Formats: sequence, C-alpha cells, structure tokens
Amino acid sequence: MHVVRNRDYMFAGCVYCGCDYCFNAIGVRGGGVSVLECGECNESFIVLADGRTQSTMGFGVKEGHVTTRFNFIEEGIPELVKQTCYDDDGYWYPTVGEHPRRDIAKHEYVKPDIRPDDGIGEFWTPRGVGHDGHSPNISGFVKSKQAGERILEMFQNARNKNNQFKDESTELTENTWLDYRKREPDWIQFKVSSDDADVNRLYELTKDTSIITQDIIDEVCK
Repeated sequence: MHVVRNRDYMFAGCVYCGCDYCFNAIGVRGGGVSVLECGECNESFIVLADGRTQSTMGFGVKEGHVTTRFNFIEEGIPELVKQTCYDDDGYWYPTVGEHPRRDIAKHEYVKPDIRPDDGIGEFWTPRGVGHDGHSPNISGFVKSKQAGERILEMFQNARNKNNQFKDESTELTENTWLDYRKREPDWIQFKVSSDDADVNRLYELTKDTSIITQDIIDEVCK
C-alpha cells in the first residue's frame, strides 16, 4: 500500500488515479495518519502528516479484518519498529514514500451520470416527507449533479405549464432546490417544498420505483 506525504496528496490527489475526492476508509484516523479510499477508483492508501516519516498507527489483521493500534508517538517509536516496521505482535508501521503522481495536479471527481435504462425520468430515492422549519418537504437522493439539474428543470417546466394562464409567478420557491455539496459528491439530494408540489402524493408515486418523471411532476406540481 502506498504511504505518502499530505502535501503531495493535497496537490496530486489519489496515488492511483489523481482524483481529488477521497474519504476515510476504515473510520479511524489520528496521530497524523489517515487511511483514505478514492471515490473514483476505490483504491486505498495512507497519508502521513507533513514532517512525519513513519506511521504511528499500526495495522494488523484479526479474524480476517483490518485492525489498528496506537502504541507510540513519533518520537517514541522503538528502534526495532523503525528498522523493521513491525512490532512484536506483527502490527505494521509503514514509512513514507514518494507519491507516484506527485508532479501531476489532481482532477475533480465527477459522479457518474446514471439514468434509467429506458431513458425516461431520473433515479430519485425519496426519504419521506419531513419538515425544514418553513414548510413540509420531501428530499430524495439522485445519482449525479446533472440528474438533479434535470429534475429541477422538469419541476420548472411543470410550474410554467400550470401557471401560464394564472396571474401567479411561474418561478419555483427557493425551498425546491438541488442540494449539491462539492465536499460530499456522493451525497446529492433534490428537495421539494410543499409550496411547489403535493409532497405526500409525490412520495406515494415514487417510493416503490425510485424514479421520477415529467408526468409524475406534472401531476403533483402546484
């Protein structure tokens, strides 16, 4: 497994593909040590804080699972562990190496834009009707930022059709929106306000298929 300096990771990203989106792979970090998994290629590697030359986190395997331990601070790593990278229980304390892509700037992660096989509508997994403090709403997970943008366009199309002959605004409220956060590109939601649609009916029409279409939106949009 590659072990690299934080400054190299911050510039070059994943050691395998250069993606800028990597997350904590094992749920444990500390002592200037992080084990990251790439969101694009799904490979894992270790990042050490700048200035560290050896991991203070030991890695072992117990009953088929990776385990970790913190026995040392960097200044207190025993000479034997420094020389062999292993302690008496067989835990591995890796030393830092060179980032294989350290001269190539990282690239932005873009979540794959997956659509239903028949090309009709978008995947949208509703989470149920809730309340955001303003009005009842419903949110659902979408496959990509592009999918969320297309859903927003479908809602706007429905609003335009419903209100074209009414003396009312055709603009959606600010509470129907795409919740995309660059730091969480795998956690993309589209949120719909009860000010713009019948959210209970929307949930009933999508809860079993996790697909939302223009026809469904036309039916529930106000």
